[in-house]
Amino acid sequence: MRIGGAALAGVVTLSACFPVMAHPTRVESGMRLGTVAGFSFGSDSIGETGQIDPVIVPSLDIELALGIRDTTREDGPGLRLSAAAGMSGFGGSVYVEYPRESLGSLDGGVGLAAHRGALRVIMPYAQFGRHEDRDRAWFVRNGIAIVAPRDSAGTRLAWIPTVGFSTRDQRSDKSIYLSAVFGGEQRVERACVLFSCLRYSNSYTRTTLIVGASISLLLSTPGYPGDLGRPPRR
Repeated sequence: MRIGGAALAGVVTLSACFPVMAHPTRVESGMRLGTVAGFSFGSDSIGETGQIDPVIVPSLDIELALGIRDTTREDGPGLRLSAAAGMSGFGGSVYVEYPRESLGSLDGGVGLAAHRGALRVIMPYAQFGRHEDRDRAWFVRNGIAIVAPRDSAGTRLAWIPTVGFSTRDQRSDKSIYLSAVFGGEQRVERACVLFSCLRYSNSYTRTTLIVGASISLLLSTPGYPGDLGRPPRR
């Protein structure tokens, strides 16, 4: 029974963690397919006694992202649309980058991310960053998430700040990032991994830190003149 309870608790924790959601501030045109992997560090209550145990929860998702930007001009915004699915459930985001140089040497933008798994998460966010050179950049994100267990109408607020670093070449993007989750405990009544669901009462998931990494490959680029290497028009 103890082994079965521990295995079930592991399923609950696996599906109840906060999804890894991060991307570079600067939008580049093209369709990209990538993987997003992460580890959540926190604690989880186990069984009827409510014993608190530390947990390390892995997560792996597949993301498809579309970037739209005419790089021949600096006064137009960039648009990023993404959809992802995997261990933690499924979701997506919409992000708009400010016109470049509107913040001086910094890039900036705002977005809205949504996720559905054992936890439902809706998070508006803002972020900024800077390219240190053509191929490397850092970014900082601040998001306020509305979080609710899947089978509950009750919601809580969580503050999720993120810092990250990314590199880019002609065919791929690579990023690493660190997120913290500050908010109330989340009660999980039903655990779902993809399309399989199990009921498990008296479980609370307390995620406090997420370490993530992603790599994406460029699938296609639109035929904008700026994507052919012409200098931007000011």
